[in-house]
Amino acid sequence: MFAISLGADGTELRPLEPWRAEEFLAHMERGREFVGRYIALPDAVTDLPSSRAYLQAYAEKVAADTGRIYGIWVDGTLVGGVLFRTMSSNAARPRPAAGSSRRRWAGGS
Repeated sequence: MFAISLGADGTELRPLEPWRAEEFLAHMERGREFVGRYIALPDAVTDLPSSRAYLQAYAEKVAADTGRIYGIWVDGTLVGGVLFRTMSSNAARPRPAAGSSRRRWAGGS
């Protein structure tokens, strides 16, 4: 686990892991109405088992390098987060532009 300071005010970015399910659920309860106006996350996280399952799904994505979820804490309280729903480590590989010749790129095919 890591924590990255986001400023001198005690704000930190940390991974949200399944063992933080109760804290994640409490955060969702505090922001359910506001967050629900923009994304469907409050519909997916309604109780402790669904909170744990949601974070476990992201733990599996982390292991597969296909997604991430991080929390933002201020003075020890979870107040927000950053979600990378899908990721592809292959997406960063250079590819020939559409319609270009099929030459071999340095460092890949």
